[in-house]
This record gives sequence, C-alpha cells and structure tokens, in this order.
Amino acid sequence: MEDRGRQALIALRRIIRAMEFSARRLAKETGLTSSQLTVLRILSQGEMTPSAIAAQIGLTQATVTTLIDRLVERKLVQRRRGESDRRHIWIDLTEEGHAMLASMPPDLQVSFQSEFDRMKDWEQAMVVASLERIAGLLNAERIDAGPVLEFGEIATPRP
Repeated sequence: MEDRGRQALIALRRIIRAMEFSARRLAKETGLTSSQLTVLRILSQGEMTPSAIAAQIGLTQATVTTLIDRLVERKLVQRRRGESDRRHIWIDLTEEGHAMLASMPPDLQVSFQSEFDRMKDWEQAMVVASLERIAGLLNAERIDAGPVLEFGEIATPRP
C-alpha cells in the first residue's frame, strides 16, 4: 500500500474513532444519541412540528418521530395538539429538556462546527470538496445522510 493511501486510511480511521468515542461518551453521560441531542438543540429555538424538525435536521419525518418518541419517554420534550387545527402536533422542550441542554458540554459536532466556521472560505471549500471526493471513492455519495455526526446505533439506557 502506498504511503499516501495508508495515511488517508489512518486519517479516516481517526475520524471514525473520534465519532465512536464521542457517541459513546454522550450515551454514557446523558443517555442521548447525537441525533436526539440535535433535536433538543433545534427545539431550543422554540416549538416546532415534527416535519419542520425533520427539514432542519435533514432526516426523514419517520426517523424524527422515533427520536421524539424517545425524548418524550425521557420527559425532555412534550407533544401538544394545535389549537386551531387539532391535526397539527407541536413539539416543545420541557423544563427537564431545557436543563439537560444547559448542562451539556460541547460535543464533537459543536466543536467541529465551531472550528469549521473559523476557517477561511477557500479552506472550507477545500475540506468539503475533499470529503465529497472521499465519499465518492467509497461509493457513498448516494447514501442518505443528515448533518449529524453519529456513529452507528448506540444503545441508550432507559430511565
């Protein structure tokens, strides 16, 4: 294996391991997945419908509904029927949800976004182009993925 190819694979492995460690730490410390945490952060802006959350997070509405179900079980969010149209469901953070978010240290996703935002536009474009090229090399460009750094399915403890 050529040296650059080896270096590229090592860098990919480091990225994967960083995501894995972050997901496990988050699950152990909070019992949440990265996707659940992302839903909580979105809801910190105010109540929303599941479809609005799905559009913002980049996941299907069915996936978001599953995430919301788990957050409702944990009493971190609540559902409310619309007053003018009872068919509409609104999701909002509970006091427990607000407290959970307030106590959260920055995670891998927040750290990445913060560092990425500090890069110059040309650097950001280079990184995105390189990552898209890597996705192409791995035949992964057609895989549906939202902008959430999450590693596999991490079992979260039930309260």
